[in-house]
Amino acid sequence: MDDSILIAATLDGERSAFLTLAGRYGALAVAAAYSFTRDVETAEDVAAVGLSAAYSRLGAEGQKCNFPALVVKSVRLVYRGWGRRKRSRKRPKVVSWMKSLDESGAATARQERLANWSRRLREAVNRLPTKQRLAANLRFMAAMSYRDIARALQTKPEAVSALLVDASASLRRRLIDLEPRERMP
Repeated sequence: MDDSILIAATLDGERSAFLTLAGRYGALAVAAAYSFTRDVETAEDVAAVGLSAAYSRLGAEGQKCNFPALVVKSVRLVYRGWGRRKRSRKRPKVVSWMKSLDESGAATARQERLANWSRRLREAVNRLPTKQRLAANLRFMAAMSYRDIARALQTKPEAVSALLVDASASLRRRLIDLEPRERMP
């Protein structure tokens, strides 16, 4: 079903139509929120509130609105307010599989390498400029096509391609200094 039909149905009061839209663009909202928060748990909270904000703005935007762009804009606005109230500077939690221990009680060398690689990659991605980080997260976390990312960011697919190329080059430069034994196995 087309977005414009779902938006019209939502404006007519059908809750199921908005639930369909939310299901369709939930991953977009989480990826966009993660680009700003850099924390998975906070990103999920910001995304939920951002989808709610997009719902409340639907009436003002009208039936012909670009819903993915509205979601990204709403998430960004929610994050700006959220950051003043709830954002903390604590370190992100380590994924549970990285914490697992072998029989002797010590983490295996491979798990330590993976944890180190994951931490370095996360730090490198977090240092990307906002637009590049957002495009990269939409592409790799939400598995969106260039066309869909361009629609969400209100730009051309060629610009998305350039953002992703620049982000990849920047990540390559930042991660190239890893010693061969530190590289991803």
